[in-house]
Amino acid sequence: MVIFLNGEGFELIANAALQGRAPKRSLPVAYFGGTGVVMLLYVTIAAVTLAHLAPATLAAHSVAALSYAAKAMTGYAGLTVIAVAALAATSSAINATYYGSGRFTYLIAKHGELSATSHLRA
Repeated sequence: MVIFLNGEGFELIANAALQGRAPKRSLPVAYFGGTGVVMLLYVTIAAVTLAHLAPATLAAHSVAALSYAAKAMTGYAGLTVIAVAALAATSSAINATYYGSGRFTYLIAKHGELSATSHLRA
């Protein structure tokens, strides 16, 4: 799922690139800058999680490791923050998908790639 969402993000950047002032400059900055920020965040989150969870606990709860690390650091408040962040990330991904789909459909129509629908009458 993480790989899918990362790939979707790159697609969405490309779909929005033509609306910028200088897409030849901004597209590489968006790709490389976005990748760098994400890598930094992933490494930091992994280091903090490994620092706060014993290897046995991490192995036993690998699916919810971030939740357990947040709970170990701040109690149930951290667990709640992780749950809210997961919901916000999911809604953000859905919103971005709607934007990308709409933009893609617009470009298909703009370039005349849609077939005529006059023969489809109710």
